[in-house]
Amino acid sequence: MSSVAILVYLFAGLVGSSLTTDECLPGDGDLQFIDHEPPGFECEPGDPFCHAHIASQVWFVCDARGYYSTTWLKNETYHYPFGQKDDFSMYENKKTCENRIVLWDARPPSEGNYTCILTNGTHNISRSFYLYMVCDKLDDDKDFVPEAHQIEGACVDHEVELGDDALIFCEFCTRSKYNETTLQWMKLVGSDPFEEGMDSRWVPVDHLNIPGTTFTTNRTELVGNCGDWEEGLIVECFNSEPDSVRSYLNIQGVTSEALGLYKLVATLESTGNVSETRPVELSKIAITTLDKTAAVLGALAGILVFALVAALLWYKFNLDVKLLVRDRFSKVEDRGNRDYDAYIVYDSSSEEITRFVTEVIRQKLTEINYQVFVKDIDMIPGGFRAEDIIDAINNSLRCILVVSQSFLSEQGQHLELQINAAISDMAEKKTKIIPVLFGDVKVMALGRLLVVLRCLRYKEQKTNQSKFLKKLLLRMPVKLKASPDDDSLVENMEL
Repeated sequence: MSSVAILVYLFAGLVGSSLTTDECLPGDGDLQFIDHEPPGFECEPGDPFCHAHIASQVWFVCDARGYYSTTWLKNETYHYPFGQKDDFSMYENKKTCENRIVLWDARPPSEGNYTCILTNGTHNISRSFYLYMVCDKLDDDKDFVPEAHQIEGACVDHEVELGDDALIFCEFCTRSKYNETTLQWMKLVGSDPFEEGMDSRWVPVDHLNIPGTTFTTNRTELVGNCGDWEEGLIVECFNSEPDSVRSYLNIQGVTSEALGLYKLVATLESTGNVSETRPVELSKIAITTLDKTAAVLGALAGILVFALVAALLWYKFNLDVKLLVRDRFSKVEDRGNRDYDAYIVYDSSSEEITRFVTEVIRQKLTEINYQVFVKDIDMIPGGFRAEDIIDAINNSLRCILVVSQSFLSEQGQHLELQINAAISDMAEKKTKIIPVLFGDVKVMALGRLLVVLRCLRYKEQKTNQSKFLKKLLLRMPVKLKASPDDDSLVENMEL
């Protein structure tokens, strides 16, 4: 019966009815149920189970006479309207003895035990109805075919590296026929495994024999994955039964032969109907332009970092490396009839310079077995003579010329003449001059010397003494070592 007809029926009951009797009023007769015909499907009180279909209308009838009030319960707990206000309506007319509720749109949540309790103040009577929902499962649909279910992650193409594992899954909506559906994974085999052609065919994966690759499958059944199947059939009817099946294909150890197209085929055993998914492509990860750019940038960054680290290490250890290479591979100079490896020329009238010469240069060079001549130590002290430069050249392999401002002031023009003569004589006798500029020196008088020779600089409290001595040692003659592994010259320079 339609909703309009039921509303007309209810309105007519309010206006009046041939069933009107004083016996329905409280106090007029015994408290007891009476039978009236409802306008729609009725749950029979004598039947413990009332079977209703989805979306149907259901009447619960408790017509009675001689009662004051009625209480409706669901599952002996919930009072009317049972948390479903929009689904239920109550109709009560004591003049016509009608006392009932109607469920307009039966749904699975409506299932349960409904009870009416009537009282006249001294006695109670009750009735119970159990509503059971019936779901049509379309078992007679002979044209039904399992449908490939498009959900996130299902039947999507995969890219893998050779040797890695791949996991593919696809899913079919089977409704109530999950237990009649068989699944089979297939692979395209032919000259081109990525495109169907005249010489290609689909082969079950369990028939493949690819060296290095193993195929395994796993089936699972899912509940509530199909949604609404069709109008009038609600998925929540089958919330306790699977409605779809899913299959996983695990490819362990992907080889080049395992690449290609795959698909999942579903067969309904009762009808022989077949359905299949779209082909899924398993391919090797492609190197994109972006990947190539990133690889090039990464390589350049690595080279830059390496160069930076190398530069920092060279800056820190270049003197040690140069000393090591010089000592191992440079030719030992023959001192011949010369008495000294080095002859130090300086202004001995300055205590500061004398201390620098004796305590820094001479002390360190003699520690590593160089023969060094210092006038204030090796002969009677006295003033400096410019001719000493020539004497130094004649008697040593190196002339360490410590140039200070006082040195320049004292010697003047005579010094410049002697320096020029020394440079000319140096070329003939192969004696090298090592100029050391001490402190703040105005080098106008040393113009030619600075052009011909490289000068070392030393300033008290500012120059790193260890680096200065290593630079000086690089200009000194190579000493003959006791053994090829003897690096005492470098070790003794560490301060």
